[in-house]
Amino acid sequence: MALNASSARDEHPRASWLSWTHAMEPNDPCLSPMAFFIQRFIEMTISNVGHASVAGAFMPRSQAHIACDAWDAWARGDDARSQAAQRVRHCVERGELSLNLSGLGLTSLPEHIGQLDHVVDLDLRDNKLQALPESIGQLQQLRALHVGDNALTALPHALGRLKMLRTLVANNNQLRDLPESMREMTELHTLDISENHLESLSPHLPPSITALYAASNQMTSLPDHVTSLPNVQLIDVQFNPLSEDTLSKLEKFSPQSGSLTPIVLFYPSQAHSSTTLG
Repeated sequence: MALNASSARDEHPRASWLSWTHAMEPNDPCLSPMAFFIQRFIEMTISNVGHASVAGAFMPRSQAHIACDAWDAWARGDDARSQAAQRVRHCVERGELSLNLSGLGLTSLPEHIGQLDHVVDLDLRDNKLQALPESIGQLQQLRALHVGDNALTALPHALGRLKMLRTLVANNNQLRDLPESMREMTELHTLDISENHLESLSPHLPPSITALYAASNQMTSLPDHVTSLPNVQLIDVQFNPLSEDTLSKLEKFSPQSGSLTPIVLFYPSQAHSSTTLG
């Protein structure tokens, strides 16, 4: 029974060890009795419990596995941290690409979160985080990051290193500004920074953004660089104290002549709460 190692999670960085054993057939003179036994044991176990769990059980200790031990040490004596460490170990050992640490009441995260470099979706919502570690920029595979409903006063500069991130949800925090490095997030499509303390929108927003949620902040104006983002299709700035001049400007706004799609613009107005432009 030959097993193609790519049938397990292709993203799993520790598949090379399995592929070595599966590349050998029973009559291969290079296959030692021990290697043959390991190959057949893995194949029989896979048929019973599935690829992902076997990969987690038989791979050499990776950076992520070593990180589990560090999480355990960090968690010692703290219930919330212990629950987080258990979820991290579960994620690593099963080779799961999503890590959910939401709703645990965490007040901080360890720097070694950056060692979980296989994670694609990271959920940190509904905690008590006041800051994110700079090491979060090491999560190069991350596509979605959820940090809403915390107490963040700033986002780390290292976010700019997340070149594959497509969704960033940071609503209901205490943000007053956005990092300049955000312009380097060239795959970012959806940005939710609603319910914060932003007085203006950063000129460093990446041109890749298609949906911008910035409702319930403290903005009095909407800069031209926001409405001129080349790919934006939705801008929500409701429940902001926008000035009369800004409201008048928005009511007369029309997309640039080169725009390929209409822009749905939500803003506070006595006459109506939304308009479709284009």
